[in-house]
Amino acid sequence: MRTSLRTMITLVASLAVLAGLSAPQANAAVHNLCKEVGSYGCLAFSGYRPYTNTWADTRYYGGVHNCTRYVAYRLAKGGVPDQGTWGNAYEWWHRAPGAKNNTPAVGAIAYWSSDWTSRHWGHSYGHVGVVEKVNADGSIEVTWDSYGDNINVRQVVSGNHLPTGYIHADNAAIKRSGGIVDTPPAPQPVKDGDTIAYKGHVYRVAGGAPIYVTNFDHVSGSRNVRAVNDAEWNKLRKYPKDGTIIRGTQPGHKFTNSVFVIAGGAPIYVSNWDHIGGGKPYIDVDLATIFRADHGYPYDRLRARPANDTFLFAGGDGAVSSRTVYVVQGGAPIPVGDWNHIGGPRPLVTVDSRAIDNAGGEGAWQFLNKYPSDGTIIQGRKPGDPLHGTTYVMAGGAPIYISNWDNIGGEKTAYWVDLEAIKRAGTAPVWNNLRVNPADGTQLKAHKTGKGYVVKGGVPVAQDKSGDKAVTVDHVAIDRAGQAAPYHHLKAEVKPAPSPAPTPAPAPEPGPSGEDPQPAPQSDAPSGAASSEGGIIAGVIALITVIAALVGLPALVGGTGVALPF
Repeated sequence: MRTSLRTMITLVASLAVLAGLSAPQANAAVHNLCKEVGSYGCLAFSGYRPYTNTWADTRYYGGVHNCTRYVAYRLAKGGVPDQGTWGNAYEWWHRAPGAKNNTPAVGAIAYWSSDWTSRHWGHSYGHVGVVEKVNADGSIEVTWDSYGDNINVRQVVSGNHLPTGYIHADNAAIKRSGGIVDTPPAPQPVKDGDTIAYKGHVYRVAGGAPIYVTNFDHVSGSRNVRAVNDAEWNKLRKYPKDGTIIRGTQPGHKFTNSVFVIAGGAPIYVSNWDHIGGGKPYIDVDLATIFRADHGYPYDRLRARPANDTFLFAGGDGAVSSRTVYVVQGGAPIPVGDWNHIGGPRPLVTVDSRAIDNAGGEGAWQFLNKYPSDGTIIQGRKPGDPLHGTTYVMAGGAPIYISNWDNIGGEKTAYWVDLEAIKRAGTAPVWNNLRVNPADGTQLKAHKTGKGYVVKGGVPVAQDKSGDKAVTVDHVAIDRAGQAAPYHHLKAEVKPAPSPAPTPAPAPEPGPSGEDPQPAPQSDAPSGAASSEGGIIAGVIALITVIAALVGLPALVGGTGVALPF
């Protein structure tokens, strides 16, 4: 059948119209749901704005449109701690954590390589966005921001506009930041080694307890952070369980990679694996948090000293304290010579004996006291001993006896120790975690009398008032200082002996008539001259007396007559 020219022209025109309708094939793979320039309206659902007060602003320049800042913001809002910078978008494939593949998932980072952006957009910086939805037809819904042209979009992409790949840094965090709530699978229990986020802080779990992470650069391992809810958080331990091994890491710090064993909630330094029986699995935690133990929230998941009644076994290589059992009271290790003295065996944590020997030291050794802290109440136990059950308050490293609870303000919790540790206080080699007498300068206050004292050479010396750090003690211990045990932990003041009285001169012999002797007349002349002159005069008087008697004159001495002139 022949076709008329008019029919042919009409057909060609129709084909041309159809061709015109299907011409934009290059853009058919992109469908913009929202596209704005200069504002942030397409991304406002997530809270994204010029300044977000997150680490994304610091790492990727707050105040400007930027694809990397937008994705970093979504991570930060979802609870991921500061990651530092991963550079330009094209660098993220190699620098960002998490799995990288061609499998899209809600919350994944959509990644376009520098080669793709060079071919399609004319620059080689690469590009990143967020996967908001995965469709059954293979297309995905993404959001992204853009530097330079200040465009922000929400769009559906498919075909050759699909991302080069997907980075699964923390899909859950990004989903949370966008307000996407799925029906999640049953959560897995939090386990050791997990990194979790709770109320704006990030923690590494060790021994069932959360240890605060001050900076992700301080810890190794996976940076995937799992947010936990109140119920999961409340199931965690307050402190890591005894025997947990942790390694403190903080690149550049002199103690980085130091190993510690948890005892009574505190990290006890391990100087050599052999001292605790060989190498063991450990969990990396932030070293900065170890050295800030007990410094308040969020550093309150490690103790600065082991809890009272924590029992230690000192392993080691022949050091002074090795192969000895200790009980920690007031932060100090007190030797236990016989289990029967304190009621029988208890669970032990094996620690490095060098930690015992260096108790009271600095740096990694700081987590044990040399002596129990002031005010700690201890009770000596040794059934059958006359001093069994005697109770003491620690002051300046020494136990001060309490004769009656009322004398220190009422009954308090007393912690058991081996009585032998009190009786042998200050003796070598292992009984040196108690002093015999308080350290000089220790301040005391007698509760009943209110009097204050300061210890000098073991003696409680009275002062006008007690200091702010005075330890409340029993006044009886002060009154009886220097007496036998249990009062011997304070010395009595030694008073100087009185000066000896002068030796009296011997009394003169009575006279022949029985009269009381008269004191000899004093002379200003030297004693030798007085003696010579007196002898001459006495001789003259005696001669005159004899002559007078011969001639009948009255005597000169003892008589009543007139003395002759001479």
